[in-house]
Amino acid sequence: MSSKDINTDTLIRYLDGELQGRELADIEQAISENPSLQQELESLRSAQLLVKSYGLRQQVGNIHAQMMEELKATQPSGTPVRSLFTRGFRVAASIILVIGIAAAYQYATLSARNLFDANYTAYSIHQTRGEQAASRLEQLYLHDSMQLITTVFPNTKEPSQQDYFYTGNAYLQLGNAPDAIRLFTLLQQKNAATNQHMLEEDTEYYLAMAYLLNREPGKALPLLTQIHNNPQHLYHDKVSSWFLLKAKLLRDK
Repeated sequence: MSSKDINTDTLIRYLDGELQGRELADIEQAISENPSLQQELESLRSAQLLVKSYGLRQQVGNIHAQMMEELKATQPSGTPVRSLFTRGFRVAASIILVIGIAAAYQYATLSARNLFDANYTAYSIHQTRGEQAASRLEQLYLHDSMQLITTVFPNTKEPSQQDYFYTGNAYLQLGNAPDAIRLFTLLQQKNAATNQHMLEEDTEYYLAMAYLLNREPGKALPLLTQIHNNPQHLYHDKVSSWFLLKAKLLRDK
């Protein structure tokens, strides 16, 4: 199966888990080799998530089935071809209307806080890369002592990049976005001053999340775009096209 043989219906069947065996293997290989198919698949997946989010999957499924029945039905002799297309157009318009209502509702209810809640996952210590012996603040973070971290940090002499990072994440978990932003920004400044890249990509992601929590999607967007556009970024998989689209909508809302 070449990429030219794959249409939207085939991609939908793939998303719905209807393909098996050789056909499944062929389409997965074609998708992996064709950026255009990857982009279309992502768009279809986003549309599916939109419908599922608001309980419209069944309604759209019924309308889709109706359209398929009408289009597959054998046309009676003497029936104008125009009538078939009229019915198909009417059903297709109904699908667009249902999805449009869902999209309008999602846009109306979209907020930076909702986007944060839907995508935020607290930093896990096992994600640490290339760090040495655990500092006191890291140990506190391991024991989920977020409030204590914010008390200890101000009294820490010459805090390291890790200290700034763990304290920023502690503030983020406590819902204190301004202080989280302040600590992550200080970490970036410390890295720049010492020509280091300590926890650089981790900081970019969690700083973006802190901006969302602080209702500043315009400041989060450049960071999220940078992460999304870099397949090698540690957090690339966390910033989907759908996530990025919502951030853009929030910026312009």
